[in-house]
Amino acid sequence: MLPEIHVHNYSGVGSCNDGHCHFITGVSGPAIPLANGFHVHLIQGRTSFEDNHYHEYYVYSGQSINLPGGYHIHPIGLRTTIDDGHLHTFMGYDQASMYEVSF
Repeated sequence: MLPEIHVHNYSGVGSCNDGHCHFITGVSGPAIPLANGFHVHLIQGRTSFEDNHYHEYYVYSGQSINLPGGYHIHPIGLRTTIDDGHLHTFMGYDQASMYEVSF
C-alpha cells in the first residue's frame, strides 16, 4: 500500500562557517515509500543569500518516525554545496504531518 500523498515544511539555521550562517527553509517532495513500510522525502533547495553567496542542497530525509496523535516527522541531515570556499551543515527535523504512517 502506498503512503498518503503528503509533504512536510522544514526550516532552520545551518552551521556557521566563514563568519556567517545561512537559513534553510522549504517544502519537501511527496512521500517515497520504502520496502520496510516507512517512507522518506526529497529535501532540496537553496540556502538564504548571506555574505554575497548561497549554497544548494539535495538529500533524502531519514525514514518516518511516528508520534502520538497520528503525526509523524523525519530527521534531516544535510551538507550544502561548497561555495565561496566552504560548506554548511544542518541537522534537525521537518515539521510534523498529520498522516500516521501505518501501511
